[in-house]
Amino acid sequence: MNWFITSPARFPVARNEKRMKVADDRRADLTAHPVTARKAVKRKALPHGADDEPIRSGDPAAVEKIKAKIEALALSIDKAKAANVIIRRMEKDGADDAAMIKAVVAQTGMSAPIAVRGVVLANWQWKRGFDTSGNRAEIRRLQSGLTSADAGAGKRKSDRQDLNRSRRDHRKRRHGAHSDDLPGQARRGDKAGAESQRLSLVAVARRLAAPS
Repeated sequence: MNWFITSPARFPVARNEKRMKVADDRRADLTAHPVTARKAVKRKALPHGADDEPIRSGDPAAVEKIKAKIEALALSIDKAKAANVIIRRMEKDGADDAAMIKAVVAQTGMSAPIAVRGVVLANWQWKRGFDTSGNRAEIRRLQSGLTSADAGAGKRKSDRQDLNRSRRDHRKRRHGAHSDDLPGQARRGDKAGAESQRLSLVAVARRLAAPS
């Protein structure tokens, strides 16, 4: 803050700077609150993420989602291979782009915008067709993730079984401790009876030993 405005004499600069910093922090908190709140609501509503988000390992349906994605990619690769065959054949016959696109859409079930990508050459392309290397790499990655997800699901199942077994053992021990009280009481009763019998015998022996 300029001292021409505040004057240089004994003005609490440090205190004013502290208050301004607090005000800036509060303003930043208010600005960030809507974003944080929306994320919190989304996490609450979709704890395992939305369908268009990456598959999370903690999702109970992670294995099924990964398998479905692998199947979709494999189908896409098959369509791309079939489209490449059509494009190569029609290119040799001298067909134009429109005819190729129409044939690819009709025989593979691709949409027209996707067929255009494989037929119409871009400025940086030198060859028509679809590249499947990216999808194949993605399938390998998903298969690796599927193995990890299967292992994680098996571990979670084993952990639940261990927890249930531990709870059963705890209940058995607790009920067993209550049932063991009765034999213990019986044993204590037997000891009390034996002590009473011993005292009675001592009393009889003393009476017999006493002078008549």
